[in-house]
Amino acid sequence: MEHIFDLLLRGILAYFSLLILTRIMGKRELSNMNFSDFVVGITIGSIAATGAVDHNQPFTNYIPALVIILVLEILFSYLSMKFDKFRLLNNGEPIILMENGRILEQNLRKARLNVEELASQLRLQSIFSFQDVETVLIEQNGGFSVQLKPSHQAVTMEAMSIVKSRSGLPRLLIKDGKLVEKELTASSFTLDWVHQQLSIRNIASISDVMLGQIDRSGFIYLDLYEKEQTT
Repeated sequence: MEHIFDLLLRGILAYFSLLILTRIMGKRELSNMNFSDFVVGITIGSIAATGAVDHNQPFTNYIPALVIILVLEILFSYLSMKFDKFRLLNNGEPIILMENGRILEQNLRKARLNVEELASQLRLQSIFSFQDVETVLIEQNGGFSVQLKPSHQAVTMEAMSIVKSRSGLPRLLIKDGKLVEKELTASSFTLDWVHQQLSIRNIASISDVMLGQIDRSGFIYLDLYEKEQTT
């Protein structure tokens, strides 16, 4: 029983240690991690996992190692922001795989990719023909950036000389059947207006709405609970 309690305590300590460290290092999506971030993540996870199961010494003995990794990561991040050469050394630089519609074979080999893998990455971005592509880069995090040829780029409102006012970020006015008062206060709309919009859509109460979102122009999106949608 004592062994189980010790293991439970170590697991909790390891979890909160990792949580605190990742909070301090800053948020970064897994898909946006570069090689340096990946190595740091594996190292911190490995140290914390070892400390969680090693009963021969207290978990606190592993905390200095975690702190050292944290300090190095923060230091490297700071140096990468301040010095371009250090950033290139630490993070690498993008590799151009296609330029002016042509595949750069040498850079493809440098990235350790073949044509089939490049075609697969293009298909993941809904691009099925190489002739549609102007430029392809592989970023430091392994992601692919693609620029289409002008003839295959989507037509924008600017290109069509259509002027549209800024919509801003939509606000979540209703969540789980309850009004989010701080969002209503921050918007330019009133509670009476919200009730009016519900009435127009034959919705009896805010409690019938699972999610309500509004943009600056006054367009409101309402999603009802399933039982309300079926009646």
